[in-house]
Amino acid sequence: MKKNKFLLFFLVVGLFFVLFGCSNKETKFNVTFVLNNNDANQTIEVSKASDIKLPSVSKEGFELEGWYLDESFSVKFDSSKELDKNITLYAKWNELEFTVKFIVDGEEVKQEKVKYNASATAPAVSVEGKVFTKWDKDFTNVKENLTVTALFDVLKFTVKFMVDDTEIKTEEVEYGKSATKPADPTKDGFEFTGWDKDFSNVRSNLVVNAVFTQSTFTITYYDGETLLDLSPKSYNKGDSVTLPEPEKDGYFFDGWCTDATLAHLVKKDDFKNNLTLYARWEEIEYSVAFFVDGKSYAIVTCKYGESATAPEDPSKPGYTFVGWNEDFSVVTDDLVVVAIFEEKLYSITYHNGDATLDIEPKTFKYGASLELPVISENGYIFAGWYSDNEFKERISNDSKPVDDLDLYALFLKVEYNGGTTTWTTNPFDSVNTVTKGIEKLSTLPSEFERDFFNYLSDNNLLNASNIDAGYTVSSFEEFTALNPHHNGDPVKIWNDCASNKANDASAGYAALFLYGTMKVDADGNLVDVRGGFLGTEPYKTKYFTLSQHLLIMFKRYNGDMTGGGASNCQLVAFILDGYFYGTQSVTSSSNAAFAAFRAVIPTPTKYYTWDGTKAVEHTREYSVTTDFSSIEKFIAVPMQDNKVFAGWYSDSACTVKLSDTTITNKMSIYAKWE
Repeated sequence: MKKNKFLLFFLVVGLFFVLFGCSNKETKFNVTFVLNNNDANQTIEVSKASDIKLPSVSKEGFELEGWYLDESFSVKFDSSKELDKNITLYAKWNELEFTVKFIVDGEEVKQEKVKYNASATAPAVSVEGKVFTKWDKDFTNVKENLTVTALFDVLKFTVKFMVDDTEIKTEEVEYGKSATKPADPTKDGFEFTGWDKDFSNVRSNLVVNAVFTQSTFTITYYDGETLLDLSPKSYNKGDSVTLPEPEKDGYFFDGWCTDATLAHLVKKDDFKNNLTLYARWEEIEYSVAFFVDGKSYAIVTCKYGESATAPEDPSKPGYTFVGWNEDFSVVTDDLVVVAIFEEKLYSITYHNGDATLDIEPKTFKYGASLELPVISENGYIFAGWYSDNEFKERISNDSKPVDDLDLYALFLKVEYNGGTTTWTTNPFDSVNTVTKGIEKLSTLPSEFERDFFNYLSDNNLLNASNIDAGYTVSSFEEFTALNPHHNGDPVKIWNDCASNKANDASAGYAALFLYGTMKVDADGNLVDVRGGFLGTEPYKTKYFTLSQHLLIMFKRYNGDMTGGGASNCQLVAFILDGYFYGTQSVTSSSNAAFAAFRAVIPTPTKYYTWDGTKAVEHTREYSVTTDFSSIEKFIAVPMQDNKVFAGWYSDSACTVKLSDTTITNKMSIYAKWE
């Protein structure tokens, strides 16, 4: 096997010499260059490998690694080897890569490999105290190694220096550097101790405030030589100073002085340094005010701890002074002292003739209304209590006596002489119709005329200046006579007027003096009559039912009877004429209420109301009048059919008027009739 290999070797060598060694002709070879850079292939002719001149070629973004004999670049061309055939050389390229370094604030923060014409990616940038602005080089489409540096602007901050609320300096400072402080500020009453913030390494906007500490001073307080433990003992300079105000019994504090002689009061300018102050006092005089029933009675003065001198004991009607409500023997403050009274009880002793009566009440209080008893005795009318046994001064519940009382009962035996305390009426019949009036049926019109005449006479009104001259009278006969001046309504002269018109103020007695005003409740019922004949006792009580009667009849004229005056009184008199004397013919068809009330007669104990269809009868209590000005008026006015009561007399023959008689207890009085 080894022998065969050597034989083959010698055969090859021999053949070489035959072919080449024996001929002088040079062999040519084609060398083709495949550039792989988008340029056309190149071909050259050479006889040996050493003659091959490699072309100068380039490819953007690539670097020529070398030439290869195959497309897969597995066999690299070796120029030291002889050619024995045509060859093709393939250019092999390697893509270029570059290094990009990023420098931030002097330090490399990133290094990146970037292929040709590619872009690098910048790192995030954050440097305290600086603001990144940009990179110093472009690192897109990189075609070489790069070092890229970050560029910055330095941050600047404002530093303000303040004293209280006043700005004294403002400075702009770069980040991390120190501000320059102003000169130390000053403030009255304070010492500057520095600034409230550090400004040596500024990293933000700052407001730096001056810090002060108040200067203080102390005060020592004395009352004479006595050291007083008072607060406050120290003050800050420049503060508003409020000094204590001590108290001392019997004295008024008059201020602080800077000297023991108390000559100089302390002033505002003194509050700068330590002080010793002395209290100045003024002795107080206290007032003691004595009051009686809410009114000043006396005012006295005295010094602290002394006794006030009381004034003369006060007096008060109906009371006994028992002392003062406060002790003023040691006065330590202003004082109000009030008189104390005990109410007196006054005695009442009752007498009936020579007998002393054991009845209540036995006492009364000063100025108070009385509640006198009403006593009785068979056969007599009790006529009241009198303060004397001559029965000149009558004592009623409205009296307000101011001393002990001896009261004397007055009893009277009353002889009415056939009269009563109510007027009477006869029954209506088919002949005596209401259209003819009630004069023939009742004593009411006659008694009304007599009482009205007495009222006018007693009050001096018969000759009043405002009475029409044609209607003045001087006697009862004239007063009740038929009207001589015209032939119409009214027929009596006392309630006629000059023109016989309801609105005529130039009128007779009824139009001017019949009543003043009337008070009516919401239901139309009469509550009160005031003024004039119908509003004066004893006539007010006696004719109250008649006033109510007239009020209802008056509504026929759609008027308001409550107001007085000549017009209303004349209309009421006009209705009285029709009611008393039948001068007006009224039927139920024209006015049912008016006609119904013409058909009934009120008395002191009877009155009527209208229920919408008929007159409804009611009863009332008729008692003595409330006018006690005389015995005559105290006793109820009697009545007698077809006669007029003419007064009270002390004899049965009615020749001596009661008013002309000396009154005695249990005497008889007699009614006179005309």
